[in-house]
Amino acid sequence: MRYLLAFLLTLITPLSQAEINLSDAQAQQLAQRIWQNEGRGETRYLTHWNQNEAFPSLGMGHFIWYPATTTERPYKESFPDLLRFMQTQGVVLPEGISPDRAAIWPDRESFYAEFDSVQMTELRHWLQATFPAQARFIARRLEASLPKILAAAPDARREHIRNRFDAVAQSGNGVYALMDYVNFKGEGVHAKERYQGEGWGLLQVLDAMPAQSHRSALEDFAIAADVVLTRRVLNAPKKERQWLPGWRKRLETYMAP
Repeated sequence: MRYLLAFLLTLITPLSQAEINLSDAQAQQLAQRIWQNEGRGETRYLTHWNQNEAFPSLGMGHFIWYPATTTERPYKESFPDLLRFMQTQGVVLPEGISPDRAAIWPDRESFYAEFDSVQMTELRHWLQATFPAQARFIARRLEASLPKILAAAPDARREHIRNRFDAVAQSGNGVYALMDYVNFKGEGVHAKERYQGEGWGLLQVLDAMPAQSHRSALEDFAIAADVVLTRRVLNAPKKERQWLPGWRKRLETYMAP
């Protein structure tokens, strides 16, 4: 934790005007915290395919990779973007894995039939060894998120959203909270990521935060995220209530020391 706190103290300027430059130690620590949220820190969950989903989730951020056969794609695909980012960082990709191809498993059944194969085992080892690069990828996504969010927000709300973004970023766990949430539920700007017209991404959370309160910015962020995610569950066309307790535990980590 001391590495992360030391990094946060370097954010003199607002994050909306600065880059997130992570040392290897900071990147590894952030990656471990996000991975604990996504996969409970268990290696087997580095390659995972949820029931009733049309895609596998890979890496410490459970990045989505659609098979070619998937026609309905309501969520942003992120694994190919991760691979492209890694290539710019000089990371060698595993054999058979490319950002220019669809997921190499057509369905969940074939995915788990190959779960203990040499290729999938080596993929998990590679994903575990590249945690810092994955954390930096999420950091780049966070940096790029604010312009998208402001462009999608109503004119009258843009100053509020920018101010809340910077207030959270300059709080003790703020960079972690923002990185985790944008990876977890996205920027909130994609038209398909809506239930009954209501989104659940970072845009909606920042917009739901009060301009002023007696609480810390991180507390306000976590409370607003709870409101937004609860609304998602209520609006969902299929049952999602079973996910809410786990989502709330995740939000509690934003305020943890």
